[in-house]
Amino acid sequence: MNLLSVMHLQEASYALRALSPSVAQDELRLLKDLMNTREIIKFPSDLLKDDITAYSEGHELSCPLIANPLNLDELFSDKGDIAERKKVLDDTDQSNANFLTSTSNAKLNDLECVLAEFGGKQPTFEEFYNKKIVERVVGLVSRTEEETGRKGLLDACKSKGLETMLQVPSVALAEGTSLSYQYGRIFEEMSEKKRKRLGDPGDLNHALLASAANVLVTHDQDFVSWVDRIPYKPFRVLDHVKKLIQSLEE
Repeated sequence: MNLLSVMHLQEASYALRALSPSVAQDELRLLKDLMNTREIIKFPSDLLKDDITAYSEGHELSCPLIANPLNLDELFSDKGDIAERKKVLDDTDQSNANFLTSTSNAKLNDLECVLAEFGGKQPTFEEFYNKKIVERVVGLVSRTEEETGRKGLLDACKSKGLETMLQVPSVALAEGTSLSYQYGRIFEEMSEKKRKRLGDPGDLNHALLASAANVLVTHDQDFVSWVDRIPYKPFRVLDHVKKLIQSLEE
């Protein structure tokens, strides 16, 4: 079953900018043909909050899928509030551009800090990950505690084990992907695409939401490289849909 997420909808909704209104409807038909549109993966922040809270309380993780609350026909319609929906896309583009500007500006400082931590030499990704991941998890849980107002959330997670918390797929992907992306950016592992890397922020959310799946398929080789090396991920990463078809036939 192909799982639907808000990132799929966001990417498909860019068809609203096309000159022909029928393009958006084509995107909608494609989604309905290929994906389960009755359910959707929880929104990124909700998925993390629910999983972190469940872990802190010693409960089983809830299902990452919820009934789809979105009216897809309205979302892809060329009528109604289309101007407002296009503005949301513009705002997303601006947010992505700001993200890339901030990461680009921080690159030199980040490189100096990492080299200083590792004796002036470039660490392997495994060394970098092992040194940084628990610190990242602490930051994630602290932000969640602040956003939800659940005092004692970090202490509860610490008592159950922060390293063990990496067995929570959404946590492992949220912070593991972020670390892998940072490493690739600092040490210039990623190729320069013909267009600006405006899809990178969305890819980070794609990786997080893929924690609900068994297989992640992407044709973006940079994305493959910095997701595939993350420990504790619950899915396989395939770099072509043909490989998915082959695996299903085996």
